[in-house]
Amino acid sequence: DRTIVNVDAMIGSAGSNTLELLGKTPGVSVDINGEISLNGKAGVLILIDGRPTHMSGSDLAAYLKSLPGGSLDKLELMTNPPAKYEAAGTSIINIRLKRTKMQGVTGNVALGYDQGRLGRSNDVINLNVNHKKVNLFSTLSYSQDSQLTDSQSERRLYDSSASLLSSIRLTNRNRTGSHGGMVRLGMVYAVSPITSLGFVLNGQCSRRSERLDYVSLRTDKRYGNDSVGTGTTDGDFLWTNKSANLNGQHKFGNTGREITADLNYVQYVTQGEQVLSTRVDDADGTFGSGQRFMYKLPSAIAIYTARIDYGHTLPGKGKLEAGVRTSRVSNDNNSQYFRNEGANYVPDYGQSNHFLYGETIHAAYTNLRKEGKRLAVQGGLRLENTQLDGRQLGNPEQAETSFSRTYTNLFPSVFMSYKLDTARRNTLTASVSRRISRPNYQLLNPFLAYRDQYSFTTGNPYLKPQYINQFELK
Repeated sequence: DRTIVNVDAMIGSAGSNTLELLGKTPGVSVDINGEISLNGKAGVLILIDGRPTHMSGSDLAAYLKSLPGGSLDKLELMTNPPAKYEAAGTSIINIRLKRTKMQGVTGNVALGYDQGRLGRSNDVINLNVNHKKVNLFSTLSYSQDSQLTDSQSERRLYDSSASLLSSIRLTNRNRTGSHGGMVRLGMVYAVSPITSLGFVLNGQCSRRSERLDYVSLRTDKRYGNDSVGTGTTDGDFLWTNKSANLNGQHKFGNTGREITADLNYVQYVTQGEQVLSTRVDDADGTFGSGQRFMYKLPSAIAIYTARIDYGHTLPGKGKLEAGVRTSRVSNDNNSQYFRNEGANYVPDYGQSNHFLYGETIHAAYTNLRKEGKRLAVQGGLRLENTQLDGRQLGNPEQAETSFSRTYTNLFPSVFMSYKLDTARRNTLTASVSRRISRPNYQLLNPFLAYRDQYSFTTGNPYLKPQYINQFELK
């Protein structure tokens, strides 16, 4: 039910970041905004060692850019994931980090630098100590990234009779840069030949700066110059990620039965601000108007998950799996807007927004697979209960609003494969599954975020999830 890509076999993997590696992976596409698709399908769920990142869009892209390719072991591509995994997303990419089981002290160093219009660097040290019952593994990395984007657009304004009134030509140049490091430390302790306990600690810190310059030329219906607008957006952000994992595994002798358990805590914190300046000059060059304002954009995401999985080997290459999982995601997004008046910035409560969002998912699944000489069949059923709540805090100018929603769904999946020849060189596979795509907190937040004088983005708290029935024949 998946394709496995060994990262070390990919050319240039040591000197690339994870987002670049995904863009080089067969079947995976990454667009200019960092959105990831698999086999042409957007809405991909990204897992790190089997655990969801609970990020999307620009947040996920920034995180993957800060993860050096030298710390990756393999990529698991699941275009139609089985019931064991979350039902969210059209497909899943599971990123496995390096960890070796070789005895003794082992390690590797990967250094990479790219130079184009701007420079990039990805450097990582992996170290593993495996002695008797104890396996210690660690990663230390540094990454530096830069990006330059130029874009042009034209807006034409018409009256009710479809006659041209005016036109606005907009030229943007956006430059971003970031640098940061990651420390990862983990241990697996073999309590006995059939029982092991472990932990993984991870810390990341990254600073990102951005600069957007734009020029807008407004013309009248005769394409004569009407006015010229210029503006800048300067941003500075500090992003940190802390996570902890406790895990255990117990095998029931040589019966082929085992039980595994995981407890996870992840925290993403961003501290940052943007300063926006705009100016409009008349066609003859005289000053028309101008304004300057500032955004303070602190945000925090906390994720708690717990899961237990049971596996039972059946006679004749069969296996039964079952498990339960619960997770809670809390998001605190505080967008503070300040207007410049003289030498001071004063709060503009009409454009400020403090948005709290929480999502709890309880899930249970069962999965059965059976493999014969040529025919292999797998079927599963997953039950998910989703509880979400959002709260837009009030201020002196805006009233407080809130919403909540609860829904429960079943997600079946069936996979079949048939080897067309005895040499097993040709295989026909078919799969059917039902999945869900939930709107993330950015899409639910009704706050207006301005990109320039003419562009903004906003969310809709009344968005509902969409359901996908997927059929594949390969």
